[in-house]
Amino acid sequence: MGNWLRDHFYQFVYPAICLAKQCMDKSNSNYNYGYGYQEYSADPKDVSDFFPVRIPIEEYESCKWWNTFPPELRKLRALCDQLNIGWSTLTYNRRDRGNLHFDVLRETLLAAERKRQVMGCDRLFLAGRDVWALEVMARKRDIKTLFLPEISRNVVNHHDREAVKVFLTKAGFTGKELLVDTGFMGSIPLAINEIIGCKLEFLLMSQRDRNFPNLQNESLEVIGRKPENDQDRNCFRRPNQLFPQRKKARNEALETEYLPKYFRSGLILDGKVKQFLSEPQEIVLAAILTSDIWRGVKFGRNAKGKISKGGTYNGMRTVNSFGSL
Repeated sequence: MGNWLRDHFYQFVYPAICLAKQCMDKSNSNYNYGYGYQEYSADPKDVSDFFPVRIPIEEYESCKWWNTFPPELRKLRALCDQLNIGWSTLTYNRRDRGNLHFDVLRETLLAAERKRQVMGCDRLFLAGRDVWALEVMARKRDIKTLFLPEISRNVVNHHDREAVKVFLTKAGFTGKELLVDTGFMGSIPLAINEIIGCKLEFLLMSQRDRNFPNLQNESLEVIGRKPENDQDRNCFRRPNQLFPQRKKARNEALETEYLPKYFRSGLILDGKVKQFLSEPQEIVLAAILTSDIWRGVKFGRNAKGKISKGGTYNGMRTVNSFGSL
């Protein structure tokens, strides 16, 4: 197992699951009639309090082939059993979670890195929790990134702009990065430009078509000549889209956003940018997906756009495909 993947599971995933489970149990136990459940708020800053997590790996006689799975997933399964997190019930409704193919994410990252080199930007800026899977791929390929999952529309559009500015400055943001996001309007990079006073370049997996009354003349400013075909028109209408000719770009961007996530959406509380962990079940699913991405496991649609058969479910291998014990 690669050093990054090992450290990610030992130093973050396992302790984060313990923290999230403790907060969830506390939230469910503090039920007051008329007031509902206590607000669930697992702060990532408290993850280190649960490190290290000692997890004995069990041998499952009823499903011996499970014992050949990667050690991080075997320990993840053991931790779920230890904390009474139903392993066999960790599934998502197909309408709520994406069926994203591994190659879509890989092509997005590599295309963005090539663009960054051409544009002369310092590094990729992965802003928001929706692009966390790209960070996993970037770490495996040693691509320079600034990953800030706390960034969200609620954060950058908050009236307390000084809090956003302080957060970005402490995180090492310089304005010379190339932001990569799923889309759709580009509101996050535009808001950051206004807050910081920089000219942050950005690329999107999917971008809303720009509608100009005089396409012929105004396209000269974008592509340097009048559009001669549909390819030219698409490049003009979606100048920040990584693959402007891609017909399913919007669906692929949405499917990326539907993947399970480690974190909830960022927000500003008491003058500071904050972010809480997802519920323990979703952290487990994100961890499974992390292992698959790192190890190059194919999931989701195949090259023809069809859902892969046997051991895939909503963008990842099914928990049930790991063995029904």
